[in-house]
Amino acid sequence: MLPDLLGAVDGERCRYPSCTRRRKLHAHHLIAWLDGGRTDLANLILLCARHHETVVHSEGVQLQLDPVTRALSVTTAEGRSVPHRHEPPWQPAQDLDPNGRIDADTLPPDGVDKLHLHYAVEILMQQAA
Repeated sequence: MLPDLLGAVDGERCRYPSCTRRRKLHAHHLIAWLDGGRTDLANLILLCARHHETVVHSEGVQLQLDPVTRALSVTTAEGRSVPHRHEPPWQPAQDLDPNGRIDADTLPPDGVDKLHLHYAVEILMQQAA
């Protein structure tokens, strides 16, 4: 019953900023169960497998949930806030890739997300199918 309720409260989607994934969702304990965290709505959010395993647990991202509004605050291991909506491109779209290639200069210098090649290829394959 709790998984159904958590899904209804979190909209059956990953709660990580800007993520729209609705499959392979995990219930993440904000305070780990081993550290005394309870298995209830105040301590659980839905995260997709990528954000749960790769970003939160492997990269040390910190999550805080407002107990009243369920608004989620995300902070990188370096202490930078992860925005829920990315800013528009820092230059006109036609200038982002004028030479037909993507490299380190294509993204804004303060971008917080790393490129995970395996995840990017998986998404491209899903879109091609």
